Amino acid sequence: MKLLFRAALRNRHHFLLTVFTFFALLALTLATQCEMCSIGLMANAGGSDQKGGHNPLGWAIGKLLPQIDLAANFHWLIVLLVFVALFKAVSLFSARYMTQLLSIRVTRDLREQYFEHIQSLHLSFYQEQNLGSLSARAVGDAGQIASSLNSCLTNYLQTPFQILTTLIACFYLSWRLSMIIFLGLPLIIFPVIFLTSRVKKIARQLQKNQERFSSVLLDFLAGIQTVKMFAMEAFSLRKYKEQNDQMALLESKSAKYGLLTRPLLHMVATCCLATVILFGIYGLKMTIGELLMF
Repeated sequence: MKLLFRAALRNRHHFLLTVFTFFALLALTLATQCEMCSIGLMANAGGSDQKGGHNPLGWAIGKLLPQIDLAANFHWLIVLLVFVALFKAVSLFSARYMTQLLSIRVTRDLREQYFEHIQSLHLSFYQEQNLGSLSARAVGDAGQIASSLNSCLTNYLQTPFQILTTLIACFYLSWRLSMIIFLGLPLIIFPVIFLTSRVKKIARQLQKNQERFSSVLLDFLAGIQTVKMFAMEAFSLRKYKEQNDQMALLESKSAKYGLLTRPLLHMVATCCLATVILFGIYGLKMTIGELLMF
């Protein structure tokens, strides 16, 4: 990840774009929190019995709603929701577009530097390497670098700030309900770490196999006259089939471990959500708006 950030910050134009991307990601996080606050405000604006709970959010809403009088000025609530939705849409587009644009520009420079570098190498280097491996560096690896840089910007710039603000908001609403989330974290972290390590291991094997697969295909196309002259179609087909079967096996394993993550997270999140709702309504006597915001 350090190399990705170094590649992004090495160019002055990339540095400016990285700064703009960072602020766009922060704006997206702020827009998400504003969206949750507006939902909680709208839900608490319904009934007078739900105004002024015993937690800080209920106290703040109980003080705010009588001054705003949303029942008499309902159009202000609509304006607020439209403004929050517009702010979320603009920040979401800006964050995703700038992240993608930064990834594209960094990979463009890396491909150009790679081509300049291999042009300066001695002929012995090309005799030791195969064409599939060299071409995969400029085509396949460039796409993986772009995807990695995109994920890196999101995970290392936006996610920490989003987690911090979310935890502060959750503890502000109810520290008891927040403890339920912390109890469910080990059920998520350890399986995700195991599955991620397996996916990374298989991804490395798959990348190496793709290079060999490309080499077999390129060698066949480059030496098609020799293959036809000596009737070596069966030999070429056997080599191609071996690499193709190995690639299919690795892709199946990668799909299995990659798709296990979402059902696992969904199961744990559903259990935690059910516990939070039951404990919040019957144990802490929280309002619907407070639970929605939480």
